[in-house]
Amino acid sequence: MKAAIGEVSRFNEPPNLVSYLGLNPSVRQSRPGPAYP
Repeated sequence: MKAAIGEVSRFNEPPNLVSYLGLNPSVRQSRPGPAYP
């Protein structure tokens, strides 16, 4: 894990590290409201 991340101090906040690893999925959509499959 350390080899994949590298220097941890380069991430300002924990969410940045989580996003870098792809562990925090996000939904991007063109309009507001709930996402439908």
